[in-house]
Amino acid sequence: MNNKSEKKALLFGVLINIIMGIAGIYMYFITDIDALFLDGSFSLISAIGCIFAIIITKYSNVKTKRFPYGLNFLEPLYASIKGIFILSLIIAAGISAITKLYNFFFLDKGQILEMGEVLNYSLLMTVLCFLLSYIFYYYNKKIGRKSIILTTESKASFVDGVISLGLGVAILLISFLPKQGNTLFVYYIGDSLITIILIAFTTKEPLDAFKESFTELMYGTIKKGKIKNDIESIISKKDDAFYTVNISSITIHKVGKKIDVNIFIDISNKNVKLVEIYEFKTKLFAELNKKYRNIGLNIVLD
Repeated sequence: MNNKSEKKALLFGVLINIIMGIAGIYMYFITDIDALFLDGSFSLISAIGCIFAIIITKYSNVKTKRFPYGLNFLEPLYASIKGIFILSLIIAAGISAITKLYNFFFLDKGQILEMGEVLNYSLLMTVLCFLLSYIFYYYNKKIGRKSIILTTESKASFVDGVISLGLGVAILLISFLPKQGNTLFVYYIGDSLITIILIAFTTKEPLDAFKESFTELMYGTIKKGKIKNDIESIISKKDDAFYTVNISSITIHKVGKKIDVNIFIDISNKNVKLVEIYEFKTKLFAELNKKYRNIGLNIVLD
């Protein structure tokens, strides 16, 4: 079920992102607006990423002699690499925009902004991006938000949508200014200003996605979110039924769709028996396994 939902969402991603990417690059060559290159490149990277993601989701649960617990690390590895690509693209676009501003103010070089059909393009791309972001979010929600790949793709599409929306709004505002006198300079540096403003508002999402995927890759603990709350709630209910079992701490790790739960039990209480701890673990694992099929439970005597 998980793989089918992921694959369906990612196929939508490939199709829509290819359309948006080609449209963005085409408009960039017509207008030479850097923000359009940023927009189109985002979409093409996402399209290529979705193709790799489909392959990864197919093999992430495959177990081998070398990897007896599966290749779950492939999912956060993919998400981390994609995050680096997106952040690199943002940095490159920022450098290009700053260079254009420098050329205009210090070297008296510049090219007037040609808007053409940018407004119509921005409106269409904004709708497609936000629609795609919702598709990724919807299918991820169906599987309990366990897919780091769909989380990353949803955030990337949202960022792409914000870029398209911001570009459209900025172009619309600039179009009201007269192309002469004191406002003429805006038509020379408007492209660069739009790009820098968009970068300021869109960097957080891919940065957060990169942090989350990198934490998974490094086997870090889950600090917040639905998965953590659900697991702790299940543990709390089971813990109430075993009065002699004193839990000192809980750590939850997630790598791809594989979840590991470590429960540390304080055994300073001499009344607790190993048979009770074993029964606690058995019943708790059965409850956790009802909701999370790919979960491991470890009991550590502290």
